[in-house]
Amino acid sequence: MNKISSHLSQLATGSLWAVAFGVCFSLPGFASADDLNSNDAAPVFGPASQYDNGMQSSVAAHRSGFVLEFHKTEALNSKIWYHVGTLSGSNVTWGSSQYSGFFGYWPTVAVSNEGYVLLVYSTLDSKNGSDLKYRVGKIDPKGGVNQSVQWLTDSIHWDRGFHSSIAINDHGVIVGVYETGHASTGLYYRVGHLRNPAAGDYTIQWDSGAYGIQYDAGINPHIAINNHNQVVEVHQVTGESLLHYRRGTVSGGTIHFAKSWRYDNSGKTPAIVLLDSGVVLEMHTSGGLFSRTGKLRGSDPEAIEWGAPFKIFTGSWHNYPALAIGGFSSIIATYDDPQHTVLVNGKLYCAVGEIQNYPNGTLLKGSGDKVYVVLNDYRFLVPDPVTFGAMGYSWDNVLSIDDNLLNSVPEGARLPSVPVLFSPLKYPNGTVLKGSADKVYVVLNNYRFWIPDHATFNAMGYKWENIIQYPDNVVNAIPEGTPFPSVVR
Repeated sequence: MNKISSHLSQLATGSLWAVAFGVCFSLPGFASADDLNSNDAAPVFGPASQYDNGMQSSVAAHRSGFVLEFHKTEALNSKIWYHVGTLSGSNVTWGSSQYSGFFGYWPTVAVSNEGYVLLVYSTLDSKNGSDLKYRVGKIDPKGGVNQSVQWLTDSIHWDRGFHSSIAINDHGVIVGVYETGHASTGLYYRVGHLRNPAAGDYTIQWDSGAYGIQYDAGINPHIAINNHNQVVEVHQVTGESLLHYRRGTVSGGTIHFAKSWRYDNSGKTPAIVLLDSGVVLEMHTSGGLFSRTGKLRGSDPEAIEWGAPFKIFTGSWHNYPALAIGGFSSIIATYDDPQHTVLVNGKLYCAVGEIQNYPNGTLLKGSGDKVYVVLNDYRFLVPDPVTFGAMGYSWDNVLSIDDNLLNSVPEGARLPSVPVLFSPLKYPNGTVLKGSADKVYVVLNNYRFWIPDHATFNAMGYKWENIIQYPDNVVNAIPEGTPFPSVVR
């Protein structure tokens, strides 16, 4: 018995017959941001494992699977240390702990596509009077775990500030947010790029101006940027366990932030990643580690469509999570366990999860004319406009991305071509049906196309409860097209 027949055996045949002939079904197609069930994209994390002692961790990753982590050593010392790692299945293989050569607090790290390392840290452990400094280094994102960061600059003054977050996209756009360095509650941002690395100048050119720009009030800010220059910032309200976010876009050296929205009433120390598809993953502490997935809402450029929060790890002493996405779909999370009974012996943990970079049904194109649909993290060519229309896709939902990003999505087979429709539809496009045999078909332009397995059926967005069973002579009277390719790898 195959996977489809096994699933169908759980359904009463009578109930399948009871569905009225000619009922219209909603097409699976591309789910708009407003229709997204965000928890469908929720990552499933593997077990957390301790990789070092310390606190105040930050993590960055590269699409090659390279991982870089920085942290401060124990509470009574301000040395900054780091690890180089590589993704290995559902784990990170770490190299040995390496001393950076300098002192500081609250390090935050980002890695560019070329392997430039951006590190920002506070000069004090508390905000009043703290400055922020940065360093730029270089590392091979395809190298091993035993390599070291080659520092290309000394420590350079960033701004008066405290507890920062930094991110960089594949276009080299750098964004950073931080708390003010005095007693007020202001939050500030900066936008920049590496000045001229080809000529050996690795300093940051601040496109936003000589000083930070205030955009809100709060503590513990964190920011992410994708390759469409979209940003999402999250922070905590001062003195309260309320979490807020802002969407924005970067242009002309400015982050054009939308208004602040509250997204959680009981959370602290948030961290966030933003994918090119507009999928958002957030993590925070609240008597354990919690996370939310979301999607940039297409109909409202200010809002995010959030799923419900879900607990990842239990334990009231988890602190300061950090997030990064590496490889194609791996989420790396680090966090502190300060071992509250002995503060000097804090522990650092890491866990790896999987998330769909582009949810099922996402439509992609590069600089050429070809349009693909993403199914289970592979892109499948939609061969022609007739097939595109019959599948219920909308041209307004096609996401144009850079060719290198498109090519980073593994390619599957092409979808079968749907014949041109010359007569009225006998069945609404998207009707799913079967006869007495196990095979399930989708009807498109009066042709039936076999869906080969359970995983493909689900990835295409069809619903088991919508399958109609007909007599074999009715099914066989429908001309048969080429089967859909399987999404199983």
